[in-house]
Amino acid sequence: NFSIREVCRVLKPGGMLWITSPCILPESREPHDYARYTTEGLERLMRAGGFKNLLLIPIGERFSAACHLISPLMPRFIRLVAFPIALVLDRCIPRKLKRERPAPIGYFCMAKKPESF
Repeated sequence: NFSIREVCRVLKPGGMLWITSPCILPESREPHDYARYTTEGLERLMRAGGFKNLLLIPIGERFSAACHLISPLMPRFIRLVAFPIALVLDRCIPRKLKRERPAPIGYFCMAKKPESF
């Protein structure tokens, strides 16, 4: 939390912070999942650091996350085929499941420092 506050402090007013964070395990929203870099955890961390106007974008989903985890065990030519297939399969996951129980590889986060800080 200290490092995020420090980044917010040194940014000029209206400045943007862009980060990516890993999160390969499924989110556990029962009732909340703040301790890991999940949507709730990142939002809490950024807001506590002083940032506003957050945009959190999940990267990948279950199939691409699984492919990413087992890729060190795959020969290169199989990886070249497996990743595109995993991305197509990720798009087949119902939106409700993605919304209620996301399982991405990680997140891309954009956060803006308020104009008056």
